[in-house]
Amino acid sequence: MQITKISFSKTVESSVMGAGIWTKVSVEGQVGEHENVQSAIEQAKAEVEAVLNNSVPAVDTYFNPVKSVKQLTKITPDGEIRKQYAVAVASMNKEKVEQLESIYNFQIG
Repeated sequence: MQITKISFSKTVESSVMGAGIWTKVSVEGQVGEHENVQSAIEQAKAEVEAVLNNSVPAVDTYFNPVKSVKQLTKITPDGEIRKQYAVAVASMNKEKVEQLESIYNFQIG
């Protein structure tokens, strides 16, 4: 059997602001009568890798996490807020509990 046509493709994922974007690059080539098939495949692979390295940015190009996050200071709840919190916990109102905990510091001490 004589191989006359080869192809090579690669699909990679990059992250843009946390969203995954898939990029696929492929090449197709003809193998000459006296050409080594394996070396033709390696050449196709090198071409695909070169395109990907030059056109698909690394993940950290788009996504650089903030190095220092300002810690939000929660408010100390007054008696009325503590009562609302106790009622929400007792009635298992998860949404209300989460809302209050996001604003107020219910830690003792």
